[in-house]
Amino acid sequence: MSWFLESNLQNKLSIVKNNEKKLKIGNKEIGYTYEALANRPRFSKVEPVIVTVLPEAEYVEPFTHVEDEFIYILNGSINLYYDGELHYLEQGDSAYFEGNTPHIFLSADKNKEATVLTVFIQNNPL
Repeated sequence: MSWFLESNLQNKLSIVKNNEKKLKIGNKEIGYTYEALANRPRFSKVEPVIVTVLPEAEYVEPFTHVEDEFIYILNGSINLYYDGELHYLEQGDSAYFEGNTPHIFLSADKNKEATVLTVFIQNNPL
């Protein structure tokens, strides 16, 4: 996700003030909006984002990616589909999983969005 952010590779500290957030992407077709929390270099090992899970998602095919993923439900509830299994998560619940396995999360309440802290973690096998 950080490939679309401007960054300075020499900075060791990234502070993003609420009124300085640069980018929010996504739409109801994909079912999510993403808000970057740290303007980190493209190849940073950790990428934190706030994902708003929209109730009217139109695209419901599972995703895969190379990063591991940690999610923490800040608000609302989701149905996490991971490797074909359904897991219901609500505010305060969390999950950690490998991103290379098909997965998707959808709002569990078709009338209310959910807010999820999502952290993508670069997986470097030894």
